[in-house]
Amino acid sequence: MGRARAVFSTRVGGESPAPREGLNLALHTESDPAIAIRNRLAFCDAVGAILDDLVLCRQVHGTDLLTVRPADAGAGGRSQDDRLGRADGLVRPGPEPPLVIQVADCAPVVIADPETGGGAVVHAGWRGAAGGIIGKAVEAVADMSERGRSGLRAAIGPCVRSPEYEVGEEVYEAFGHWGAEREKVFQRSGQTLSLSLGRAVEIALLSAGIPQQAIIDTAACTMSRQDLFFSYRRDGVDSGRLWGMLI
Repeated sequence: MGRARAVFSTRVGGESPAPREGLNLALHTESDPAIAIRNRLAFCDAVGAILDDLVLCRQVHGTDLLTVRPADAGAGGRSQDDRLGRADGLVRPGPEPPLVIQVADCAPVVIADPETGGGAVVHAGWRGAAGGIIGKAVEAVADMSERGRSGLRAAIGPCVRSPEYEVGEEVYEAFGHWGAEREKVFQRSGQTLSLSLGRAVEIALLSAGIPQQAIIDTAACTMSRQDLFFSYRRDGVDSGRLWGMLI
């Protein structure tokens, strides 16, 4: 992505003991937060980031975005208490600071202008996807860019995907305003309804004006790859957390 890089973590490596063995990056899920901090330091070292520069927020499964400035660097890197406010997307005008969202089935999405380094990271579960957080993030990044939406790039990280992601009718109804596009992201098999969250994010990016050739999808499913990813749907409260980052 030029001056911007999208990075997604796996559970491979790290010091976390069972049941979250591996590279759990969430402070609030470790009995000893120092373990998660060591995991964060190791991951940052591996991807060329500095922990004390990162910015995290208080994710709430909504559609609000926060604009991040260089002065916010370090918020949430070592403590839950100093995270930024309630939001599910972080937007930066330029190449600093690195932005982070935490996931364990929801889709981590990175949108960026490769020329300026400006961009956004988004935590998109079904509520956020249905509620339009992807379009809001694209609009926010495009407003900061002189190249327009067609000049942006996007990456979709590991998330839970159909047919593993069984949902209720209320989720189907939440996407009602998508019209015919809704049928592209749901699958019915008998009494089972499932959502392809990755496909939903892709359609939202396309609808927001990101060209198909500018979207990279890892196509990785968190729920079906226990060896590589944490999954709240699979593991419940024992699940660790993964990171999606814009560096």
